[in-house]
Amino acid sequence: LSACKTSEGLYANGEGVFSITRGFINSGSKSVVSSLWNLNDKSSFEVLSHFYVELQQGASKSKALRSAKLEYLRTHLNSTEGSPFYWASIILTGNDEPLPIQENHYWILGLLALGLLGGFLLWFFRYR
Repeated sequence: LSACKTSEGLYANGEGVFSITRGFINSGSKSVVSSLWNLNDKSSFEVLSHFYVELQQGASKSKALRSAKLEYLRTHLNSTEGSPFYWASIILTGNDEPLPIQENHYWILGLLALGLLGGFLLWFFRYR
């Protein structure tokens, strides 16, 4: 949820915080990345872009977010944009497991279909 204050909500004793994040979790989302306060567009884009790259490489969600924040800090070390205001608002709630990596095996089906078509054409022109 790349928007401002998506983890903010009303607190109820014995229930916790009622926020958009809670709504997604209760609706079946396994995990949600959200923010605690207003985000800076540039910094949140940098952190979340690196987060998605890390996820694609098989990192767990918390490790990917940590790596993204550290990379942001490394690139903004000696500037005011290194302040926690710019990067610390983004949090992970829920399941921490890495995303399942799905490999594309459609090329195998394509070769199989091409082989079947070639065999059929060979049979057709030989016995027609």
